[in-house]
Amino acid sequence: MAEHDIHITSDDVQQPTVTLIVCAVTSEIAPLVRRLRLVRARGRHGAIVYEGDRGASGRIIVAVTGMGTERAVAATTSLCAITPPKRVIIAGFAGATDPALSVGDVLEPTDLMRQSTGAIYHPTAPSQSPAGRLVTCETLVGEIADKTRLRAETGADAVDMESAAIAGWFDEHGVPWTCIRAVSDAADEALPAFALALTRPDGRPDLAAAARYAITHPRSIGPLMRLGRHARVAGHALAEALTRAIDGG
Repeated sequence: MAEHDIHITSDDVQQPTVTLIVCAVTSEIAPLVRRLRLVRARGRHGAIVYEGDRGASGRIIVAVTGMGTERAVAATTSLCAITPPKRVIIAGFAGATDPALSVGDVLEPTDLMRQSTGAIYHPTAPSQSPAGRLVTCETLVGEIADKTRLRAETGADAVDMESAAIAGWFDEHGVPWTCIRAVSDAADEALPAFALALTRPDGRPDLAAAARYAITHPRSIGPLMRLGRHARVAGHALAEALTRAIDGG
């Protein structure tokens, strides 16, 4: 992924279609960046940003905000103030709470629920027929029992840590949006608690932390390798789904 001296400015508003894709970490979006040959943009966006042109589909801007609701909303606010998009796709990975979902399955949910407030948001610019419920939690939901409990309490099909908070901001500011997430861990699979420690606050992978953890916790090597495999499967599935959504397919 090449880096260029590209600055996102208010001139972008003049373009007929600017699609903004918002995600939390670079591993979620790396396959799409490669597929669409997007380039790293420099500027004060409060996020890692890639961009490129998609012909008739217009300009594509991908923003990696970092994990958690606060970082996601702050970065989204900053970026949209610079480049108001015509449409937004909230994207990334999710943990399944529905036992029928497998790693690599893609969801475009009918509604997003924020667990901390109970607020529910519905996509205002879905790319296809949405289905299911995604619940956003403030903390990682990785244990099998916690996933089972969340599904029983909320009817969730999957869980993440950002989507509903960002959706609320877009609704408040009248920005059309949808949400597309790929399953990275199944409902009957525990997500290791150390997974969060392997990502830097800005969304980049922390390879040094992963190496240190593997050395000091040899039994973690298997789960680390599984996390990597599942991330690759989910990342490629997400890239295919996002490409279709961008092109209106």
